Amino acid sequence: MEESNQTNTISEVYERNIKQIIKNGESFLPLYIKGFSDIHREYYNYVHHMFNMIKINEVKLFGKIDQGVLKMHEMYIDTIFRPHMSHTDNSREIMKNYLEVHHAIMMSLNNPFGVISENYQKQT
Repeated sequence: MEESNQTNTISEVYERNIKQIIKNGESFLPLYIKGFSDIHREYYNYVHHMFNMIKINEVKLFGKIDQGVLKMHEMYIDTIFRPHMSHTDNSREIMKNYLEVHHAIMMSLNNPFGVISENYQKQT
């Protein structure tokens, strides 16, 4: 066994294994981000293609739409979608706040232990 990998205490065994678990968990993050991004790009492409077909058929079937009807329909659709957009914005803000608070809590737990550990090492 190499000198740097030699285990001298039970706590080193736990520390090494817990750190490995954390690193393994972190390895999922790039996969999750890429997968989520790829899926949403396909949703976007699907919607784009679907509405291109709808536009073509709309023009063929109805011709030019009266601007008053178009404006009224646009206002109606905006009224329906506005709560969804607001919900998405609120959810994003909640997630941002959650992550900031969680990070701050972990830092507040970690900082005192770092100081205590350094002082304890100096005393021994």
